[in-house]
Amino acid sequence: MTTASADILAKYTRIAPAVIAAMARSHYAEELSAVQVQPLIDLSAKYNGFRTFPARELFFTPSH
Repeated sequence: MTTASADILAKYTRIAPAVIAAMARSHYAEELSAVQVQPLIDLSAKYNGFRTFPARELFFTPSH
């Protein structure tokens, strides 16, 4: 685990660094892709009555 979340906690809270170091902190991905989101869209569409759509429509793609 990186220390980035520990640094953020220390900056914005009064939690002692030793306590922060011993805490279990969540792991978060640094990137999200349309491939990861598509199954969620498909299941939501199936059970919530709307048509599925390409997840890539939710992501910004810079022009070259």
